[in-house]
Amino acid sequence: MTLVLTLAATGIVVQVGDRLISEKGSLKPVDEIATKQVLYRAKDALVSIAYAGQATMAGVPTDEMIAAYLSGDISLGKRNFSERFVLKSSEQNNQIWPLKHALGHLLRKLISHISVGNTLELSITGFVIDAGEAKRFIQTYKLNPDGKRNVERPPPNAKGLCQSLGRGRETESSTKRRPVFVGSEGSWRHMDL
Repeated sequence: MTLVLTLAATGIVVQVGDRLISEKGSLKPVDEIATKQVLYRAKDALVSIAYAGQATMAGVPTDEMIAAYLSGDISLGKRNFSERFVLKSSEQNNQIWPLKHALGHLLRKLISHISVGNTLELSITGFVIDAGEAKRFIQTYKLNPDGKRNVERPPPNAKGLCQSLGRGRETESSTKRRPVFVGSEGSWRHMDL
């Protein structure tokens, strides 16, 4: 079970989640050092990419697959599950793209690895530089093995937003007496901050 929470308000974006990836339908760990989140510095943005759903792709933990596709790392899938290394750009694979290009590339690559009966949800949150100004960037994708993808964007004028990705549950705010977040995948909830 995965739970990733994202809070976005004016000037701040926070994304937290559990990190253990397990076999579908059990709590048996697949990779005890996987993270379910990847930080990515694009040419025009800095974002956190969190995922829920398919834990591995072609035998590689999904977080490493995401990092490898964004960095152009050629050692994809050549590591032992007991070791972990930092993926970094080199002169041969320097792929620091604008965020829009990077996400298009990433989504095309990931869809090709989704197994039948699985989905992959991505919550991409951070800041993008637009006309010299840092602007909040928030998108949620649901990828299916048939190649279809759904994208969800919150209202651009919302002052505060909270979202849960994965299997959350509704909680009651003691001060507002209404749900703070709703655990249906990819749902954004406006908050009065």
